[in-house]
Amino acid sequence: MADFIFFYGTLLPQHAPPNMRAVLIDLRPRGEGSVRGRLFDFGAHPGAVLSDSAKTRVFGKVFQLPEDDAVLAKLDEYEGFDPSAPDSDWFVRKRVTVSMDDGSLLPCWIYEYKGDATGLPIIASGRFAHRDGSDG
Repeated sequence: MADFIFFYGTLLPQHAPPNMRAVLIDLRPRGEGSVRGRLFDFGAHPGAVLSDSAKTRVFGKVFQLPEDDAVLAKLDEYEGFDPSAPDSDWFVRKRVTVSMDDGSLLPCWIYEYKGDATGLPIIASGRFAHRDGSDG
């Protein structure tokens, strides 16, 4: 069975750091979509806080993961997520339902910020853009 992941920030191919490009090359694009929540600005990267009751959305892209578990492990490492100790991380990887642009719903992994977002700037558009203004 295929497994999917939703990216909204620095793991999007147009924003990916050079050290992650070799990992991302193994992912197959599935399409664009969104989830309910808010996107917060940490400067160099965003953080999504999800909420089913949010009126705002976080936009991104969905990719199919390869069968190789090492790819997900490398993504976890990049995000600072340790599945064996999830309470010690900034981000948690969890499954959510993504609303795809074609109208379908797709269960996907996502990295959600789990810290206190009080006082952080909100990215009102729900779309991450690098400091140079590029959004892909």
